[in-house]
Amino acid sequence: MKHGRQANDRSAYRKKTAIRVMKNLVGHFLIAEPRLQDPNFYRTVVLITQHNAEGASGVILNRPLNVRLSEIWGNLSQTPLGCDHELFLGGPVQGPLAAIHCLAEEADSTILPDLFLSVERTRLNSLFAMSDLKCRVFSGYAGWGESQLENELEAGGWFVLPARTATVFGDPDELYGRVCEEVGSGILFPGKPPAVLPIDPTAN
Repeated sequence: MKHGRQANDRSAYRKKTAIRVMKNLVGHFLIAEPRLQDPNFYRTVVLITQHNAEGASGVILNRPLNVRLSEIWGNLSQTPLGCDHELFLGGPVQGPLAAIHCLAEEADSTILPDLFLSVERTRLNSLFAMSDLKCRVFSGYAGWGESQLENELEAGGWFVLPARTATVFGDPDELYGRVCEEVGSGILFPGKPPAVLPIDPTAN
């Protein structure tokens, strides 16, 4: 009977886990488990911007590139810049320049009620012409195919935390430690084996 109860407990846990990982995670942080082996995501915090049955995508918030927007904008647009934001590496997948910001009227999609994503060039022209824009600008993104993110979550590669706009725009050097504190001591002092996931930059 004891073994039967344990089997039922494990089955119930797997069902609860499946429900949890199938939740739409737009507007959530993915926090890399400290022992995650993939160098593309070591000690990263990813903001999920899209998640559906076909997969998920997001941007890494704490990988500044030491490059200013003014250094590349002339090759992309003739619209004058009103700001000169630092660029961040959004992930290992190449894609159009993207901006995370707080202006609903210039949004391509909504992440949180007060946080938006824009990639369309005319919207970026309008955003970057502003001198006082609160914004993060990303080159590249992180992407997951169908069920890939769910599998990584089940493998223990990520912790999940609801995102907050103030945290998105906080100091990127302090971001990982800050969200780890919110998750709890388990992420800082993990007592489980390393999360071993396939290292495949083309899949992320």
